[in-house]
Amino acid sequence: MSDEKSEVDPQNRGKNWTEECFDKAWVLHLDSNQKIRDCICLVCRQIANNAMELSCEQHEDLDEVLIVGKNCLKAYLKKNGDMCPIEPHEDCKYSKTKLVQRQVGELMVMCPLQFKQDQLYPAKQLEGETLEEGNEQSSESRATCNFYGQLKDIKEHLDNDCPLTTFDCWYKLFGCQVTFLRCNQTQHKLSHHNQHQNLVMSAIQQRDEEIKRLRKENETQKLQEESLKKRNTECNQQLLQCQQELSKSTVSQVFFVFFVFRELQKLLETKTKETVELTQSNQTLICKCNSLLEEMEKLKAKLEEKESAKEKMELFNRVEPHQYDWDRTRMGYSEQEPEQGRVRLRSEMQELMHKSCEDIVRQMQIGLRCSFVPSLQNGVDFLLREENKQKIYLENGKWHHFQLGVYLLGEGMTLTVDCNNKVNKNEMGYLKIKTSHLWIKHHDSVIDCSGLGYSSNKGPGKGSSATYSGCGGGGAGHATNGGGDDIASGHGKAGGIYGEKTLLKELHCGSGGGSSFFYQKKYKGGRGGGIIHLVIEQQLLNQGVLRCDGASEEKGFGGGGSGGSILLLFASSPSSSTFQHTFGTITCIGGNTQCPNAGANGRIAIHGVTPSYQDIEKINPKPFYNNIVK
Repeated sequence: MSDEKSEVDPQNRGKNWTEECFDKAWVLHLDSNQKIRDCICLVCRQIANNAMELSCEQHEDLDEVLIVGKNCLKAYLKKNGDMCPIEPHEDCKYSKTKLVQRQVGELMVMCPLQFKQDQLYPAKQLEGETLEEGNEQSSESRATCNFYGQLKDIKEHLDNDCPLTTFDCWYKLFGCQVTFLRCNQTQHKLSHHNQHQNLVMSAIQQRDEEIKRLRKENETQKLQEESLKKRNTECNQQLLQCQQELSKSTVSQVFFVFFVFRELQKLLETKTKETVELTQSNQTLICKCNSLLEEMEKLKAKLEEKESAKEKMELFNRVEPHQYDWDRTRMGYSEQEPEQGRVRLRSEMQELMHKSCEDIVRQMQIGLRCSFVPSLQNGVDFLLREENKQKIYLENGKWHHFQLGVYLLGEGMTLTVDCNNKVNKNEMGYLKIKTSHLWIKHHDSVIDCSGLGYSSNKGPGKGSSATYSGCGGGGAGHATNGGGDDIASGHGKAGGIYGEKTLLKELHCGSGGGSSFFYQKKYKGGRGGGIIHLVIEQQLLNQGVLRCDGASEEKGFGGGGSGGSILLLFASSPSSSTFQHTFGTITCIGGNTQCPNAGANGRIAIHGVTPSYQDIEKINPKPFYNNIVK
């Protein structure tokens, strides 16, 4: 049945010509000299439909007429909290402009469905086709519409006259799913007459079977109803018989029944008293049980304290013999002290390094609380933070070695570099960490170098600035080209591709988006993403986020910055590692992701471990990876 469908888009028939703005290419296809400059919508850059004129007090000094399509304006105000599309301010005022609406309605155009068909199937291609026998689709593809008229007459033309308008079959209710052009209505009706007849007969048979089933159910319900009536009659007869027998009872029988009732009442009172006594006894037992449970909880707490103290003492007994040697080694006296103590201490540290993240944190927390390991410094030998909403800054561009791991255990934590690009616009963020373990515990904690790359209009993949007023800047490129290349309309050119996918030769920051130009004012594009370079020797447990995204510049439609670079190197081979890695969420996406001038995604590379399919689903963009240790 697919051969019955026209290759012209059937959805064009239902397009609402009274709402969406009109395509410039369609209108100018008939006559490129038509005057449309004063009819352009400021939001979508197409010909305004139901043109509205902005009349805000903030724009009274502008000479040009501010025209926006009614549907575009409503959508923009709803999305941006009723902020004006010219400059961000509230209480945007607008009104109908009948002059522009009349000017748009009088534009001369061709049939939009014929225009769509000409784009999909150029005239040369249609002339070269050969109509095969029985190929109804080829016949439909050569159907044409010769309508040329004013734009305001398009809706009436599509509803009543256009031979390219598509219709559903009259027998769709019976199962025929074919759609066809207006010009092929009679052909479809004749060619599918037998099929339509079979569909109708099949529907009639189904209705007959349904009627038979309902009749059968009705008969079954009637039988059940008669059975219930019969049982009801029998019950009424038994009740009447019991009433008659009761009326014939003698006085002696009545006194006997009364005597039995009194005896039963006394027995019930006795049992009630016994029940009350048992209830009170149970309440006493419950109180005793609760008291015993409280004592057991106290004893359990004391036992846990004793076990914790015992564990601390065992740790102290292991560390204390080496403490003096370790302190003197850190102070520069290693050559004057016995080698045996240093060897044993190094052995203890190596044993600790080969534990999981959870085990290391547990032993560190015990040791730090009781000051058993003063020689291990938090922030030097390891980095452990437990406070919520804390922001940690490491020195920008410098290698940071934490031989016993990095542990971000609080909620809402951020680890980044001290890159002050607001003071020095050319400074870019580069975070470099080498560690045995990395654990980000909570989903809202992040290692973040977003927006720390090249500034607006800078970088190897920079977006170009807009050349005309009312146009946006080009999106920056990196792993792919940036968004937005409508240079002829005055928009900035998109940035290109740079760098290589393995990230082993060189790591690049994301480039800056191009600046926009609106009413004699320039607005900067978004900054690119920075760089995160991690070398992990044992285990990665990322339950939060690693991020180097490009920044968005919503004000003034500046181009989005491109994503930066994230490189993960695992120093141990997959065969020798005993830990399961958790990659979590890793992103290097560009800014302005929902706009035409979006920044390109950056690059992510993983060496030494092969991530699973489930891991890759949370990594954007898709990473380059291999399991060879570099």
